[in-house]
Amino acid sequence: MREIKNHFRGLMVFCAAALIAGCASSGSNERLDELQNKVTEQESRLTRLQQSVSAGETKQRYLSDQVEMLSAGGTSAAPKAVGETTVQFDFNSYELSPEAMKNLDELAASMNDDPRAIVEIKGYTDAVGSKTYNYQLGEMRAESVARYLQRQHRVPLYRLNRISYGEDSPASMSAEDQRVAANRRVEVRVLSSRGSSGADLP
Repeated sequence: MREIKNHFRGLMVFCAAALIAGCASSGSNERLDELQNKVTEQESRLTRLQQSVSAGETKQRYLSDQVEMLSAGGTSAAPKAVGETTVQFDFNSYELSPEAMKNLDELAASMNDDPRAIVEIKGYTDAVGSKTYNYQLGEMRAESVARYLQRQHRVPLYRLNRISYGEDSPASMSAEDQRVAANRRVEVRVLSSRGSSGADLP
């Protein structure tokens, strides 16, 4: 991060020098605007880079914690489901309903005891349309759930495992109607490595 800042300072000095030289030699407003735009562009790039580095450092700390936990325990037990819910969707939609948001809010509370818990998010659809389209729709539904948890409850995206099954593994096998509402869903489970007492599982 220090190298990034030093690089940016050097760039700012260069741009400032070029700005002064440009103004002194030609006094052109166009030249001034051009240089100012370049400075703004570089500032935006630096901000995005810093955010990327920060996210990478956060993920690295999380992975380090996982390695440390497994090393201390010697062996690891399978994660335990500490919360789950099913979110329903309207036909051909991936927008969350108020009821769906309420269910996710309640589920998020089960993650408070373990900040390293993983969320398993599975997207499904009914059987209307092609398999390819339904797979993509299932992806978008799972992504809607993940984004809601990330934005409203600040759950890091790397803890949200999303997958789409499309029209496969339906909740209802009704042959009369392919547009079965029960199949338009996202199943969400919170998996924790902690035991019921709050301690890490061995």
